[in-house]
Amino acid sequence: MIRDLSTVEELELALALSRYALHLCAASERLTTDQIASLMETHGKQLRAAFIAKHGYPPEDSTTPYVPVTIDGPQDHDAYYAKEYP
Repeated sequence: MIRDLSTVEELELALALSRYALHLCAASERLTTDQIASLMETHGKQLRAAFIAKHGYPPEDSTTPYVPVTIDGPQDHDAYYAKEYP
């Protein structure tokens, strides 16, 4: 099953990881590059687990639906692709 990951949810994940990266960079005098990478990976896994707990499915099962847009404006996805063109 494909679910819609809204832009807000996507931005929330990116913002949380960016905040943590900024926090680590501020403390970079005490951390090696390998330590920062390890901490970022761990935090990313925690964000993923929190996403699954909140939404009930992993983020990779989400997608932003593609809406075809023509000169007539946005089109219904299924109707647009059901048309046969010569």
